[in-house]
Amino acid sequence: MVRPNLDAVTDARMPEGLEIRPVREEHLRAIFDAGEEAARDMWDYWPATEEDYQVFLTDPIQGDRTLWRIAWDGDQVAGQVRGFINAEENERFGQKRGWVEASSSAGRGGSAAWRAR
Repeated sequence: MVRPNLDAVTDARMPEGLEIRPVREEHLRAIFDAGEEAARDMWDYWPATEEDYQVFLTDPIQGDRTLWRIAWDGDQVAGQVRGFINAEENERFGQKRGWVEASSSAGRGGSAAWRAR
């Protein structure tokens, strides 16, 4: 989806009991594992390895955690949207584009509300 601006994006209420928190180092394994769990039913799923986790920790393009939104239900990841900006690609093609390629929810309901954030 391409949007010329964010004017038409409406605010949505967070479902009761969920909250978005800043990403901290100690959250990374839970975030990775929640994404892995959510992907298991996808047709092209293959189990992640420890090497995949290390790439997740150090990815220079998708690793800007300020662009991630993680919804928590207590100490469990309820859902996630991990955005990124590929500055080199934007420069090369003369564009200003951000991406969201990693999103998942734990099926608690109301996922559209926290994704809108």
